[in-house]
Amino acid sequence: MKVHRHIILFLIFFAFLVSPQLQALGTASTVIKVGSASLTKGSTANIPVRVENIQSDGGLGAYDIEVSFNPSVVNVLDVVGGDSPFNTVTAKSIDNSAGKVRFNHFIATTQGPTGSITIAYLKIKAVGSAGSSTALTITVHSLVDAKTGEEIPRTTQNGYVTIKVTKTKTKTSLRIELVGGPEFTLNTSVMIRGQLSPQITANIDVKVKWPSGKTTSKTIKTSNDGSFTYNFTASEAGTYYVTAYFYETDKYYGSTSNTITFKVKVKVKVQANLKTFSTIENNTIINITGNVISNGVETPVRLYLSFDNKTWTLYKEKTTSDNFDFNITIPIYGTIYFKIEIPNTQTITGAEKYFSVYIKSPKEIELEVKLSEARKTISQLNAQLEEARQEITTLNSNLKETEKRIHTLESQIQNLKENLDSLNNELNSTRIIMTIGIPTSFIIAIAISYIAFRKLPKTI
Repeated sequence: MKVHRHIILFLIFFAFLVSPQLQALGTASTVIKVGSASLTKGSTANIPVRVENIQSDGGLGAYDIEVSFNPSVVNVLDVVGGDSPFNTVTAKSIDNSAGKVRFNHFIATTQGPTGSITIAYLKIKAVGSAGSSTALTITVHSLVDAKTGEEIPRTTQNGYVTIKVTKTKTKTSLRIELVGGPEFTLNTSVMIRGQLSPQITANIDVKVKWPSGKTTSKTIKTSNDGSFTYNFTASEAGTYYVTAYFYETDKYYGSTSNTITFKVKVKVKVQANLKTFSTIENNTIINITGNVISNGVETPVRLYLSFDNKTWTLYKEKTTSDNFDFNITIPIYGTIYFKIEIPNTQTITGAEKYFSVYIKSPKEIELEVKLSEARKTISQLNAQLEEARQEITTLNSNLKETEKRIHTLESQIQNLKENLDSLNNELNSTRIIMTIGIPTSFIIAIAISYIAFRKLPKTI
């Protein structure tokens, strides 16, 4: 029993001796740590110094900290404050030759921050060679409770800085262009042509933003010379935006192309004609009908009027995707010009149709009737004149025939005169013969026979 009593007394005494240390260990959950970073040579970074899990009732009132490092790997350029109320540094000492930096700060209040807080930043520069590294070893000279002024139990956590091993990469550039355009008809094929420099085989991501707002993406592999093409059917009317992307690889930096813009429109056709034309109480009523071919897209149809074919006035407007008609009352006379227009918009290719009509006045119509009657009379007179000319031609022909007959008769008379002269001569000769002894009765008989013979018809 005495042995057990001595053991129990020893354990009680030991517990009394170590209880403060156990209590300290139980409350030493506050951690002071330095951040870490991976940097390229020549770059800088701000490394945070933090106090976490501050448990004391009074909170953090002051600190005095030293951080050591390998100066051939990093240098400390400055120490700046962290979070309020430790957003400044009371004192600092930087020794890059020795690889040490010491800094401190305190607050004048009896209640400091609890929980976790960044108390300072170390601005460092990477000076070491690629692959080198250093620990940022922290030494806490003091960490004071703001209310009691006593040291706060703590542990530390070092930071590290590594100089990254960087591979040499080649810069790239990417450019695209639109083949054709900048306007296309709905449902036609659009070609995008691009070039990646340097000339390598790689995947290019081509993104198209459609008029509806949707975005499509297509991966295209370049040729050996870095060129590529992308074709797609533009099935929406409106404005398109196209951009190409080459993403970074181990050997090449990424690049983004220029953005090209183009429009796709519905090609519209319009047909129109003057359907009816009538006059009511000196006003001319004109009915114009037509139709629009627009793939079912509602389009505005505008009717313009002009009296000189130069200055146009909008008369009426309708919206349709099919047929249309306009009724127009014209109170004037003369030539009226009409224009049916489908306006050019962001989604529609415009179209026009022209035609004209001449409207006659009542006086003009009356004069035209008189003119028609005069022309009819002239036509009749011309016919009568032609008949007279025909009669003259016939008379002239008859006259020539008569003259010919007269000439024939004159010739016959001349012949008869010549015969008469011959007979007279024969008669005279006969008389001479009779005077020389031929019996008169005989001569007379011969003459009568001769004359009778000449009057007999000649036979073949």
